[in-house]
This record gives sequence, C-alpha cells and structure tokens, in this order.
Amino acid sequence: MRIPLLILLAAGPVGALDVLYFHIWKFSLYSRPQSSGEQLVHLIRAVVAPLLFAILLAGRPEGAWYWLVAVLFAMDTINSAVDVVLEPASRAPIGVPRAELALHFIGTMAMGAAWGTFMVAGWDTRNGAAALRAHTDLPPAIALLAWSSLAIAAAVFLFETLLVFRARAGGQAPSPVPAGAD
Repeated sequence: MRIPLLILLAAGPVGALDVLYFHIWKFSLYSRPQSSGEQLVHLIRAVVAPLLFAILLAGRPEGAWYWLVAVLFAMDTINSAVDVVLEPASRAPIGVPRAELALHFIGTMAMGAAWGTFMVAGWDTRNGAAALRAHTDLPPAIALLAWSSLAIAAAVFLFETLLVFRARAGGQAPSPVPAGAD
C-alpha cells in the first residue's frame, strides 16, 4: 500500500495549489454566487481525499476497510466529474485557465493511478477480516511528511469553509475577477 500512499502524497501539493491559488486567491470562488455548486463540490473533495489518505496512512486496509477505500476513490472520481460539469457555468464569463485545467489533469491522473495501484495491491485482502494493518516499512520522514500534509489539508479546508460562510452570511459582493482566464 506504500505506492498509492506515495502517489497521493505527491498529488497533495497539486490540489493545494489549485485551491489556494485558483479557487481562493485568483477567482474568490467562495464569494461568487454562480460558483456555489462548484464550491460545494470542492469542499466535499476536501473531506473525501484526505480521509482516504488518512486511512492509507494508518495502515493497509483489508476486508471492509479495503472496500471503504475503494468507495472513497469512486466518490472522488464522481465528484471530479461533477466538478467538470459545473465549472463552465461557475466560471462564466471568464472561463477556466489552461494552467488550472493542467492542474486538474495532473490531479485526476494521480488519483486514478493511486486508485489503480490500491486495487491491485490490496486485491488479495478484499475478502479478509476488516483490519488496518500497521505499516512496517514506511520511513519516519515520509510518515512525518504525510501526517503534516493531513494537518495542512485540514487547515486549508477550514479556511476555505470559513470564507464560504463569511461570504454567504455577510452578503459579501463577488470579488472582481481579472480579465482573461490565463
């Protein structure tokens, strides 16, 4: 289970860059009424992706845990598809910048690779007793980096959620969006 975990660890900064730069800094999606659906999809992903990462970090999922992680990967995939459907209307009239689309592509490919390697690596344990077998081969530096990234993901989620609530409660006018999407 080390490979899916490492893929997700590498994908984390891609997602963080997308959220912090494009969603919050550049476009202030949290304050755009037409972006509320897209914002909800992003907040759901901000829970699902770190949750499956935390489970993989806690140990090797077996039995029911294996299927829970598989379902979380499926939820993330469906969530990404909904995001793609919602983005054109959410970002009108500015559109989605090519650089952000590239980040989405990289992130989606990484999630697919993590899901695929997870399914193959754990397939022999899918029908076993429900268990999270502790990692015995995870270097301490990688474990520290991984737990730190979960803490950062939680902080970004809370920050983005607070921005959404503040914008909705205060009737904050949408922030101006720079001309040109690139």
